[in-house]
Amino acid sequence: MLKKCFEACTTGLFVAASVIANVPIVQAAEIFTVEDPTGTPLNVRGVRGKVICTLSNGEILEKIPKDGAFAHFGPEWTTIRTKSGCLGRVWAEYLRSNY
Repeated sequence: MLKKCFEACTTGLFVAASVIANVPIVQAAEIFTVEDPTGTPLNVRGVRGKVICTLSNGEILEKIPKDGAFAHFGPEWTTIRTKSGCLGRVWAEYLRSNY
C-alpha cells in the first residue's frame, strides 16, 4: 500500500514539474526615451517604410524584440511601440535607454 502511494505521489510531482517547465519565460520590456537631435519629430515607419506616426523628444516607448517583418530596414533601425499603440520602426540612435 505504501509503495502504491509513493508511486502515485511521485508521478503527480513529475507531471506538475513538467507543466511548470513548459511555461514560457516572458522577456522584460525595454523602455526608451526619444532623443532626436534634429529638432524635428521622430518618424515612426511601417513595414513598407511609410511614416505612420511621429514622436516628440522625451516621449517614452517600448522596444520590441527584432522580427522578420522589418528585417529589410537594417540593424540601425529598431521596432518600437508607443503608449498610444503606434507600432513601427525608428532610427535607433535617436533613443536613450531608461536603464
